[in-house]
Amino acid sequence: MRGKKRTLHTETGNIKPADIIERRPKWQEIDDRLRSCARGAVGAFLEFAVVVRDAYQEKVWERFGYQDPEPYFLERIGFAPRTFRRYLRINNMLALLPPTERENATEKVARIGPNKAEVIAAIVETAPGQFDDWVEKASEMPREALEEQVKQALGLRPHGGPHDGGAAGEQFGRYILNVFLQIAASRSNGSSTRCRR
Repeated sequence: MRGKKRTLHTETGNIKPADIIERRPKWQEIDDRLRSCARGAVGAFLEFAVVVRDAYQEKVWERFGYQDPEPYFLERIGFAPRTFRRYLRINNMLALLPPTERENATEKVARIGPNKAEVIAAIVETAPGQFDDWVEKASEMPREALEEQVKQALGLRPHGGPHDGGAAGEQFGRYILNVFLQIAASRSNGSSTRCRR
């Protein structure tokens, strides 16, 4: 067989080596599909956010007998209020950017995801020119670290800092523990069970 091109014989015919394309791993194909779907979902949700804004302006829920928008959106539309508030915030952030940059910015938001985009919206609302810098930071760090960076940039106290009450419930938990310790100490000293704050 020297000098002849080798062919692979299959049920459908002959396939030459040049015709065999190296297939990408399935996980990579799935990742690409997910990212593509996410871009489409973010685009659709941003459009949804515009319609939500219009619904708020017209108070559409009142036409269906709802007194508040929350049950209307949850029961009739099928979205929790937090979800549409997130996309409204992202939409408002993108609206601050020059119109020529919005389409590209929407792609960037899709890459970092709506959760991180909501976080950077707080800083971009005050400094729209820093959008690209914050998207870059968001792509490189987890949400919690990004939140801390945004708080710091806004001049807010970092979570867990010396003046922060800690995570939800930690400050209350410390207060209750101190009350119990004071009660125990006062009982062991024979003094009143009344505790001081």
